[in-house]
Amino acid sequence: MSTFEQGIGTGATIHDLQIRLKEEEKKRRKLEEENAELYRLLRQIGQISPLNIPAIKQYLRTPDSRSIYGLQQITGKQRFCQLILQGNPGNQLMVNALQDQEPPDDALKLSLCSLKQVLDLSQPQVFMTLSIDGKAFTTLHIALTCTPRRTEQMLGLCSAAGGHTWQGASLDTIYSKGEPGERVGCWSYITEDGERSSKGLVRHQENTGCNKPPSRGMVYGYRGDYAGFFICTRGDIAVYSWPPLGEVLSGMDELCAAVDLHDVSQITISKTGLIC
Repeated sequence: MSTFEQGIGTGATIHDLQIRLKEEEKKRRKLEEENAELYRLLRQIGQISPLNIPAIKQYLRTPDSRSIYGLQQITGKQRFCQLILQGNPGNQLMVNALQDQEPPDDALKLSLCSLKQVLDLSQPQVFMTLSIDGKAFTTLHIALTCTPRRTEQMLGLCSAAGGHTWQGASLDTIYSKGEPGERVGCWSYITEDGERSSKGLVRHQENTGCNKPPSRGMVYGYRGDYAGFFICTRGDIAVYSWPPLGEVLSGMDELCAAVDLHDVSQITISKTGLIC
């Protein structure tokens, strides 16, 4: 709902609504102008759609490319997520979690109805950057292989699409430290109001167990309608019945080293997002 639509029925005068309508039209035109520049740039490399991931990757590889941000507007509130390239030779598009902070004035902005527009839902991947004392030491790339409801929840918390996020949360649990089956977990996410919560964002989550023995790098959820997750840092455990979430594709060596040297509560999830 636009801010103009929100004003209807609130006692606003016709004059107030006319002013608000003009403001809405001005914002729409400004966004169209900004997107028009990106359309032009993408056409130069043979692409048209600003949501064409290969085209965006190719544009960001150019030396004089400007930063690109996705813009999502819900009930009049704007939130932004930066799109950046990582890997060698820049083959992964990282979509950072949505934030309220305005992008730089010279950034290009793409209007997004949903972050799913930039995600391959057949092979969804997310990332988590982990830090100690404010210094990042690894970024976990996680391929999600979980059931539909749990996938929806993990994508939502990694993208902050609903305002709730893993960003800013700390690892708070370690099981069987130094033994087979060692695993570290994060029980609570950060809510839109800045509180901590473990309540599941999706009801009636599937509790199907894993079909193969846990090994290092496998990611699991807690049984029941909870949002927490844990990562196996050591395998070789025979008894297991946890709902699978996915598998860490990279970044595990650094995580395991940090778990050996530090209290897990010192490890913070400093950045999250989606991988395209």
